[in-house]
Amino acid sequence: MKLKKRFKSFLVVLIGLLTSLIWIYPFYLVVVNSFKTKAEIFTNTLGLPKKLTLDNYPEAFKELEFIQSFTNSLLISIVSIFLLVVFSSMAAYALSRNRSKLSSFIYFSFAIVILVPFQSIMIPLISIFGKLDMLNRAGLIFMYLGLGSSLAIVNFYVSGVGFKFSYIFILRGIKEYIHFIR
Repeated sequence: MKLKKRFKSFLVVLIGLLTSLIWIYPFYLVVVNSFKTKAEIFTNTLGLPKKLTLDNYPEAFKELEFIQSFTNSLLISIVSIFLLVVFSSMAAYALSRNRSKLSSFIYFSFAIVILVPFQSIMIPLISIFGKLDMLNRAGLIFMYLGLGSSLAIVNFYVSGVGFKFSYIFILRGIKEYIHFIR
């Protein structure tokens, strides 16, 4: 009995280590190959570099326009998250305060949308946004709002954001019709 339990424990640890190696291996390849010359990458992809070189980093920094890409990513992320938090919390507040069949239907519609894998809508979404000439900052922000709103609304709804805000509003003496505007 004790031997069987030890074997199961050993097997779990072994499977965990193998899985970790499978996940870490691509990162290892990227880091190790970034310190090699181009010729050495093709001749010795898996091995350690014979001579460390940092020549690839300035070239990648310049060719990929790193500063502009980083600025775009930062701007799009900050604006998208801000808008998601504001609008999703407002929607969750409204859904949690209005107990009707319609609000339940809307909530469950948002919950069901979470089950759709992103990979199944990625290519059609990019195709549609490309035809509408919206593959720019504003288009990406709009896309992120659409993709993230259902998860954010469900999270805010489940966490009870509507009732938490109601208690805050009541304590501060804010009238019912301007609860969420302030």
